[in-house]
Amino acid sequence: MKGQRKRPKVLIADDDSLHFTFLSGILCGREYELEASDNGVDVVEKAKTFLPDVILLSSSMPGMDVYEMTRRLKEERETCLIPIVLMTPSSRPSDKEEGYNAGVDDFLGKPIDRIELLARVQSLVKLKKLQDRLRMNDERVSFVSPFVSEAAILGKSLIFLIEDEEKTQNVYDLLLRSKGYDTLLSHMEGGALDLAEKNLPDLILLDLSLPHIDGLELLAGLKANPALKDIPVIISSVISHPETRIQAIDAGADDYLVKPVNPSEMIARINSILRKSGVRKRLKSDMDSLFEQSVMDPLTGLYNRRYLKTVIDNDVAAAKRYNRGFFVVMLDIDDFKTINDTFGHLAGDSVLKALGNILRVRLRSCDIAARYGGDEFVVLLTDNNLQGVKVFAERMRATIEAHRFPDVSERKITISIGVAEYDVRDAGMESVIKRADDALYAAKQAGKNRVM
Repeated sequence: MKGQRKRPKVLIADDDSLHFTFLSGILCGREYELEASDNGVDVVEKAKTFLPDVILLSSSMPGMDVYEMTRRLKEERETCLIPIVLMTPSSRPSDKEEGYNAGVDDFLGKPIDRIELLARVQSLVKLKKLQDRLRMNDERVSFVSPFVSEAAILGKSLIFLIEDEEKTQNVYDLLLRSKGYDTLLSHMEGGALDLAEKNLPDLILLDLSLPHIDGLELLAGLKANPALKDIPVIISSVISHPETRIQAIDAGADDYLVKPVNPSEMIARINSILRKSGVRKRLKSDMDSLFEQSVMDPLTGLYNRRYLKTVIDNDVAAAKRYNRGFFVVMLDIDDFKTINDTFGHLAGDSVLKALGNILRVRLRSCDIAARYGGDEFVVLLTDNNLQGVKVFAERMRATIEAHRFPDVSERKITISIGVAEYDVRDAGMESVIKRADDALYAAKQAGKNRVM
């Protein structure tokens, strides 16, 4: 049904029918859409067609080694971002290390704890949804596999250690440095937020039991800070209760290590989380780049006409709601066709680019400038009055007239400017732009190089 919330999807890969029934009974009650597989070869194909948000994978699947299966899933574009939880009775650190290095995202010990299962699945569904939004299933974003070898991330990451016990902190510090990581140390949790914001680490290893503040309170402070909220956090603690681990994950922690921590498992988990964090960063960078391309004019570096329409329409709606006005300034280079014909299109492009740079320097942070088309530019001025806008427009006109454009020899470049103030009768962008354009035309008819 249209508008109905899409249910998260979980693929349960388990050849034990009784265990599958147990898991499905828990998850169905929480409105998860489920799919089953009882063979390792079948898991990879079903993941490609079902496209689950999480895969619950039994460590004893027939047909394919679970670590090989995980590597295949992480190397495929369709399935590389699907979180994989390995369900295993083994608690050996070497097994976990092998799993993390293969690309496993999390572990659940058998017998499965119901509360921990729901907490882990819910956390990983949120991760998958975030990564899906970043990639937006857009083929323009290059394929990024989250499976990266340990060697590929050594020496590239800064780990921030917030640990109460100096001896433990020194052990962690030596271990991480021996693996090629840079470290940042803090004993004073009161200044940890400032230190983290100043250095922006790639991962934070946070002791749950600090002398002057609860570790979960500090975690909440990290997640509430816009500059730090996306930095992954691993909680370490002597407390092994499932309720405490679940509470930490619900508060935003990416993982939970029980002390004393096995060194191999710690490194494996850190590598796993840094892989996922690296994928998110690269996807976000790709999406930011695509967004910039969609709203920016590549020649002048100003916004484009499509983005301007969105901004003005929003300002029209706000003006009607809050009785708050704004101004549209439209400017056009005088005799631009003659400039192109005389000096060539490359020289004309140079003039347009220089004009864009001048506009950026002159504008306040709250104002918007866009290339409207050809040699026409539009500036949107808010929080201003008519006299202030007149001063701005006249200064722009005088600045361009006095500026020397090297690619057009000694020819003087001038602009004509039309100004329009929002009126309650304006329906949207077109109405305001038309009146500014009419004023610009009047400036041209009156002799150019002037403001109307």
